[in-house]
Amino acid sequence: MSIIEFTPQKTIEPLFGIKIMPILKKIHKKMSKEEYEKIIKIGLGINLNRMIQLKEVEDENGKVELIIIIFNYKSKIKKKIKESRIVNEKGYFNFPIYEIDFNKELNVEEIVKNMRKKNN
Repeated sequence: MSIIEFTPQKTIEPLFGIKIMPILKKIHKKMSKEEYEKIIKIGLGINLNRMIQLKEVEDENGKVELIIIIFNYKSKIKKKIKESRIVNEKGYFNFPIYEIDFNKELNVEEIVKNMRKKNN
């Protein structure tokens, strides 16, 4: 008989968020969630297996925005994320949210790689 040893999985944590421009927010309303996520991943240079979440949020002026949350986890299996992993007990996000220039080439996987280098 052999012994199987399981290694615990890393906890799924948000790395950062990206504020989506208004035109992409409008497109979001017209497409299925799966199609939209795939287009966003391809357009922003996100690995198709990286876990992301789209979330509508309200800013301090009452304006509703759409953000994409990038997680530290890759999987072909979709997983649900607990709200407590995203928002702290005061109702604020536990990670930075960036406004990016969509007129420039963007590769989110490079940003994640650079973040990991800085943290190690």
